[in-house]
Amino acid sequence: MPCVLVVDDDQDLCEFLTYALTGCGVAACVATSPEQAEDYLKASYPSVALIDYQFPCGERITNLVEKLRTSFPRTKLVLITGHSSISDIAAKYGFQHWIQKPFVPEKLQELVVRLANENYPD
Repeated sequence: MPCVLVVDDDQDLCEFLTYALTGCGVAACVATSPEQAEDYLKASYPSVALIDYQFPCGERITNLVEKLRTSFPRTKLVLITGHSSISDIAAKYGFQHWIQKPFVPEKLQELVVRLANENYPD
């Protein structure tokens, strides 16, 4: 089963994403900080990573994204953020895809399942 790494400091959103992704046959692993995500990466290779752009105290995800891009090149990177300039942010940090908050759950599920299946074809 493909696994999606969800990196967001919003616990309610993480719970919702876990529920939504599990409902469409994708396992979700949650990290509420970039450091927690890096710990997860020591043991797993996610098919897709859904990553929020900014964390409290201005902490950004640049190191995590760079690690994913270099050490986990098959992982599809999806930016999730409420910023209006989402396409610029995605391009700047090397995300292949993005979803703007608030999002339609079915659209997110569709994107994640498609991307996960690119790494895990039937």
